Amino acid sequence: MTTAARASSIGLVALLLLTLMVPMATPAAEATSGRAGPDFSVSSLTLDNHGSVHLNDAGIISIVAAPGDHTVRIEVANVGTLAGSATLTLVHKGSPTSFEVEVDQMSTGSLAPNGAPSIFLMSWTAATGEDQTLYARVSSDQDGNTMNDERTLSLDVERHLQGTTLTPTHPLPSPGQSVARLSLGVHDLSVPVRNDGVEDIGASMAVVLTPLGGGAVQTLPSNTISPLAPGSLHNPADSELLFVSLDATSLAGGYNITMTVTFTGPSWSDSIQVAAFDVVFSDYAAALVAPQDRTLQPGTSKLLTFRLDNTGQQLDNWNIATHSLQGWSDTSSWPLNTGPISAGSNLEFVANVDVPITATIGQTELLTVTFTSQGSSPQYALQAVVSITAGELFLAEVDIDNTSVSVVPGLPTGITVNVTNQGNVDTNFALTAGFSPSPQGWTVELPVPPQTGYLAPGETVSLEVTVTPAHISAPLNPAERNQEDDLVDLWVGASAVNGIPVNDELELSVAPVIVVDPGIENDGLELTEADVRAARYGIGYDALVPMDLEVRHNLINDVNELVNATVAVSDVRFTSYGGAGGFAESSRWAFTPSPLNATNMTLGMTSPAVLSVQGPADALPLAGLLEADVTVTPSLSSVHSAGGVNTAPVTRTVTVSVPGINDGEFIDEGVRTANVGVATTFPIGLRNVGNDVSNYTISLLNTLPVEWSATLGTSGGLMTTVSNLPSQVAVHPNVVSTAHETTFDLTVTSDPLAQAGSITYVDLELSNTDTGEVLGQTAVPITVDAFVDATLDPPYRLVNLSIFESPLTSLTMTNTGNTPAQFTVEIVDPDDEVDFTLTSSTSVLIGAGFSDGVKVQLIPSEDAAADVNYSATVVVTVLDGPVLEAVIQANISQMDDVALVFDASLDDDAGSSGVQHNAIPGTTVSLPFTLTNDGNYLEDLSMVTQVDSGWGASLDFTTVQLDIDESQVGTLTVDVPALGGSADLDRGDVHEVLIYVNDTATGTLRTIGAVDVVIAPLFDISSPDWPSILLFHQGLSQGISANVRNVGNADIDVNVEVALYRPGTDQVTDDWTLTSAASQVVSLRRGVDTPLDVVVELVELQPLLSLQGELRVTLTPVDTSVSGSAVLQT
Repeated sequence: MTTAARASSIGLVALLLLTLMVPMATPAAEATSGRAGPDFSVSSLTLDNHGSVHLNDAGIISIVAAPGDHTVRIEVANVGTLAGSATLTLVHKGSPTSFEVEVDQMSTGSLAPNGAPSIFLMSWTAATGEDQTLYARVSSDQDGNTMNDERTLSLDVERHLQGTTLTPTHPLPSPGQSVARLSLGVHDLSVPVRNDGVEDIGASMAVVLTPLGGGAVQTLPSNTISPLAPGSLHNPADSELLFVSLDATSLAGGYNITMTVTFTGPSWSDSIQVAAFDVVFSDYAAALVAPQDRTLQPGTSKLLTFRLDNTGQQLDNWNIATHSLQGWSDTSSWPLNTGPISAGSNLEFVANVDVPITATIGQTELLTVTFTSQGSSPQYALQAVVSITAGELFLAEVDIDNTSVSVVPGLPTGITVNVTNQGNVDTNFALTAGFSPSPQGWTVELPVPPQTGYLAPGETVSLEVTVTPAHISAPLNPAERNQEDDLVDLWVGASAVNGIPVNDELELSVAPVIVVDPGIENDGLELTEADVRAARYGIGYDALVPMDLEVRHNLINDVNELVNATVAVSDVRFTSYGGAGGFAESSRWAFTPSPLNATNMTLGMTSPAVLSVQGPADALPLAGLLEADVTVTPSLSSVHSAGGVNTAPVTRTVTVSVPGINDGEFIDEGVRTANVGVATTFPIGLRNVGNDVSNYTISLLNTLPVEWSATLGTSGGLMTTVSNLPSQVAVHPNVVSTAHETTFDLTVTSDPLAQAGSITYVDLELSNTDTGEVLGQTAVPITVDAFVDATLDPPYRLVNLSIFESPLTSLTMTNTGNTPAQFTVEIVDPDDEVDFTLTSSTSVLIGAGFSDGVKVQLIPSEDAAADVNYSATVVVTVLDGPVLEAVIQANISQMDDVALVFDASLDDDAGSSGVQHNAIPGTTVSLPFTLTNDGNYLEDLSMVTQVDSGWGASLDFTTVQLDIDESQVGTLTVDVPALGGSADLDRGDVHEVLIYVNDTATGTLRTIGAVDVVIAPLFDISSPDWPSILLFHQGLSQGISANVRNVGNADIDVNVEVALYRPGTDQVTDDWTLTSAASQVVSLRRGVDTPLDVVVELVELQPLLSLQGELRVTLTPVDTSVSGSAVLQT
């Protein structure tokens, strides 16, 4: 199929193909070279017309803008090759986490290609906040490069206030003075200031004069600048001047002066002292203007001018004193006194400084000049010290060994030159040479490079220069000065940069000579392109160069003798234009003179000859320059030789220029096979069939079907290049070399549904990169084979289910090949608590491009856990194709079932109303419990208690991990408060204690454990008026009548038992007897005083004074379930 036929068959889709292929040229440069089009670029984004500034914080640059309305200045350029228009959008982002907000949008209008950037202005209202960003974006369907379509501006918006002072202007001390002396006139003090913030501020300066000898301080205000406006990123702020005119007409003596600038803004100020210095105000003032320190080369001199200005209001005269450290300075013409100098006048004094040639580098002269005022009281002096340092001396000495040398026209003569470094530093001297007078055709060759190399001071180097006088002309040319006994002076110079050039001369005398000139009129041959291409057909280049041998001489007196000569041609030299190869190219050419000898010629006689030039006919000659030297050497008779006549060969160079022919061709390697629907890369051969190093551009023509795509090169563009490919003849005679061949990548992506065995052509064009000349085209045939491929989607499926569900899920098998394929399905299911069952067919035939499903049912058991990974793998095997796998994972829903149960043995009410446990006030009870996880996943639990105020509760553990069906036994310890506090502790009061069990990670409540603590009855009394001692005598009977108060938590009936004992024992005494009841039952109401009466009689007839007894009254609750008892003792 021809290219034209294929192009016509897909002509309807050509435009669509171009649209699809253009984006594949990824690199911008390659895309631009591959097709014409606009390329829009945002080249600048900045702010104007309101405060904005760059801040430098320790090298970190940031941008701050003031709140308010800004003009956003955007520059957009079209750097493409065609005109076009685009849409420009300004976008704002208030913080790194905020959404983008469009601020404004406009059309750029038509932008010319490669023109200057166009400026677009938009408005933006800034609100206070950090880390904001502005985006300027340009968009267009025509834009072939989107990499340069956006520019960003990161900034903070705040009220930044900052004033900056620049270098102030104020009086400075004259040389030799520590303070400035000022006349009693007006002096200006000033400082430039600039607003480096973003809002308007004010600026002013105060100049404070403080008398050095004491006295009133004066403050002089400057002008006020308000407002001092800020700049913007586009137009930075300019400085403005604060100034004070200091009128010193009424001042005298010494003062300290300070200059302080104050910036002010809203709720802000900043003061900066910019200068502090001392001055003396006087009618007698002067200024000494001295020259700068300098460095002079040894052997040079300099005039130094000193100027004394009388800046005071009085006539004055000054004594003059000078001192020279090295004696190089001459001030002998200076007077000892200036004489009177009127106010406002000046005098100049000039000193001459001579640096001796012998001065060493770094040696320094100090010239001290002192002017002492004679009019002022006290006197003051002005002094200046100027240093003059001996610098580097770059000086050479050139010496030519001989005084006169004889030279022969046309023959080189070597002459030795000695160069000595007479300077004081290591120096590399540049060499120059020439003739005087300057004869036509003479040459002098210096060493290469023409330098001595670095010579140490005093070091000498010997060099050779070569002198060649002009060849003999016929007739002699007087301008060539090459007649016998002509004289020419050779000079050779040496100098360094900034050094003193020196040279030496040598007289050259022309010797008598007889030569034979080849007489070649046309010494440069140039082949045409046709001449070069003819060699491809066996026709080599053939040319004859005519010669006319002529005897020439420079003799003053002619000698009529015969001269013979021989003609010789040197080896052919070849230089490749492309710089590659050609090492054997000279062997392919023949330069042949005829005849080889000329005899019996007389002076002035000519003899015809010819030079034959023949080129290769076996292949193209290599592009380059061929050179061959034709040399004619005379032989003289004995008469000439005896007369001291010289001979010299005469050489003429004949050149042949072979132009470059840039040809190339694709190497046909037949049909290529591509993978269907995926990118396949082929190396495409290219050979250089020209005669020079060539650069090629390979372009992809727009002829592919729309479903196909192709790119060239490793970067994937519409074109690629091959550079510096040598010619085949560059390695002649090696005919098997492939150095002139190379490959480039062609990447083709076929139609995914392309028929197996079909052929599609990719058309390529070859052109010369340097000239653009099209060298040829080729059509690369591409075919595709049948292939099998498939996908299984999705590769991972997550199914959520509870243990009460058996859901059905599915996967999709797709035949992505180009032929029907057999799919076999199996499922790999581990033996666990979830069963994965394949419910669809295990084998199915699927056509190319079609899909079928895999159905799997999930059946969990009641033991399936939520924190266990249950999965199965679906394996699909495609006959002659891939093996595909997908994982189905069952995600069992979590079921929470955590219980906290107290030990049933704690229940004191037989379980009628939950767990109730009796506790006595003031005691601690331990309550065991069991925490159980009956859910379907591992529980990580935390526990906290809740108890009434004044009570205490603690757990022996507060965190625990419980696996499925796992239990943990714990203990709840409850501290019951004692009676007498604020807690309610009446008999039978119920206090609930709670344990909250929560998920540790989320805090979610899992369960609550509750126990009721019931307050048990407690008996206790208070009897503060019960006596501790009773005194008796014989026969005395005494009664105790005291109140007893029940301070327990219930009304109690008590048994009251009264007994008399021997003190400190439980032995009953008979020394006393009870006359009241020994036993009785008394009802004690809680909190009520109840009287208790006891009567005791002493019955011992003869009691000793030491006789003692112990009365014990024991109160015991009648109800044995009541805790507590009491004993009263006397």
